[in-house]
Amino acid sequence: MLNFEMLKQRVMKALEGRLNPINYKLTSNWFAGFVEAEGGFYTSPKGQPIFTLTQHMSDWTLMEAICLFLGCGKVTPSIREDGRALVVIQITNKDILYSKILPLLEGQIYSLKKVEQFNLWKETHWGLPKSEIVPLLKENLQWVAGFVDGMAHSTLQYTKLKTINVVIK
Repeated sequence: MLNFEMLKQRVMKALEGRLNPINYKLTSNWFAGFVEAEGGFYTSPKGQPIFTLTQHMSDWTLMEAICLFLGCGKVTPSIREDGRALVVIQITNKDILYSKILPLLEGQIYSLKKVEQFNLWKETHWGLPKSEIVPLLKENLQWVAGFVDGMAHSTLQYTKLKTINVVIK
């Protein structure tokens, strides 16, 4: 059996001195991009709204920084079915979801699948109208950075033509 506290201590020791959650400079655009890549909108069996973010265990500090940015949430260890260690932020307080998460994401989700998931979640729990997909503007580079940060096996490449390619490995 995997001891999460021991695993967390090993990961934090490996990151020691490298990153501190307070050093991250997160923005609402970055957060929206990160949610597009690694966020989820769910409903519990009892009908409770659930918002989650997941990352590899080595990104514990980043997840703590997200909690600091949001002013809510708690980072907890988890494990996937394939045995990979993860860290998860899960927020279930309906008032916090409505007042903090919804405003950060409204009009900031750009993929059809995620917009559909977000719309169903909003309609089910708050009776809110559907969001439409809006074009991603070049001014939203922080959104792109958040998305790439969420996609663990991707990188940004800047071309000579000043375009951005996202390479997903």
